Amino acid sequence: EWVLVAVAAIALWIGFVAWELRAPAPMLAFRLFRHRAFRSASLVALAYGMGLFGSTYLLPVFVQEIAHYSAASAGSLMFFPGLALAVSIAVGGRLTDRLEPRFVMIAGLVLFAVSSALFVWTGDGTSFWVFVAWILVGRIGLGLLIPALNVGAVQALTGDELAYASSAVNFLRQLGGAAGVNLLAVFLEQRLHVLDAAQAPRAFHECFILVAIAFAVAIIPAWSAHRTGS
Repeated sequence: EWVLVAVAAIALWIGFVAWELRAPAPMLAFRLFRHRAFRSASLVALAYGMGLFGSTYLLPVFVQEIAHYSAASAGSLMFFPGLALAVSIAVGGRLTDRLEPRFVMIAGLVLFAVSSALFVWTGDGTSFWVFVAWILVGRIGLGLLIPALNVGAVQALTGDELAYASSAVNFLRQLGGAAGVNLLAVFLEQRLHVLDAAQAPRAFHECFILVAIAFAVAIIPAWSAHRTGS
């Protein structure tokens, strides 16, 4: 059954690409990907979506199942990091005005990768404020990424391409988010099925490692996002 679903998904994707390439006003302008800066920003956008939505799914489950927090406490963990995210977006915008977007993107990617990696050393005995601190680091990284990502995506574009770029980057963020949540959920379920109850924290830690690796790898396209050139 899953084979049929996979074949149908591939066929629909091919049909979508073929339609969009011929459409006079496409929803997703694939011609944008001929620009190196946009391609690089697109890969970072995918990683951003995976990190933001994937961690939003993973963290509450982790602190409730492994650290035995209540649902209210799990929700409270995100309050201060949420404020930090809002502030860091403004800071990221100012930094992007002064520096090349790729440098700000790399700083954001590094911070979120470090934040995810730090969760490998958390568990049942981890205090509330340690969780807040590690999430805070990651949300600051995501905040720095947003303005730099938007600027990096359009820096080599002109004319009507600019009109398509923002929606394309937003689509890629959402696609990364959907993929991130689903991949982490499937991976976590499989690992929990294989490991015994005493090893359940290990399954979550492996998920955090995957997120950290994804953000570390995204540094490569971020570095190639030069201010000039296609």
